[in-house]
Amino acid sequence: MIKNNLRLALRILWKNKLFSSINIISLSLSMAVGVIIFTGLKATFDTDGFHPEVNQLVRILTQHTLEGEQTQWATAPLPLASPLENLSFIKNTVRVRVAGKYNLQTDKGDLPIDIKFSEPSFFDVFGFHLLSGNSQSLADNSGTLFLTEKSMDFA
Repeated sequence: MIKNNLRLALRILWKNKLFSSINIISLSLSMAVGVIIFTGLKATFDTDGFHPEVNQLVRILTQHTLEGEQTQWATAPLPLASPLENLSFIKNTVRVRVAGKYNLQTDKGDLPIDIKFSEPSFFDVFGFHLLSGNSQSLADNSGTLFLTEKSMDFA
């Protein structure tokens, strides 16, 4: 049955060459333009616009080439922040280290959390607001833990 349908489709395409080619070309062009527009819109709306001075935030990426094969990571070496701080056009740097996913044990059960380590300047650079406490307490006590509002509801 599929063989017959394919044969019929090819006969119709062959019989109406001009009409078929116009349809196929316009469909492929419209799909390509749609993908390009979608990619641009996604890139525009992926940026967290609530950060103050979002146009001045820069994330450094790492690209490694080995034997002609390129690998890219959305990270940079942690020691890179110290030399960057000495540059005149850089106001502040933030080092963030991902520790992984763990379960936080609460009275209501286990709460899966993503643990990340950061510097106190994180709250100066990014626009995250604390529900209670202040960001300076992180500098005063390295054992400070900040939880999201979602995790506070569970705990």
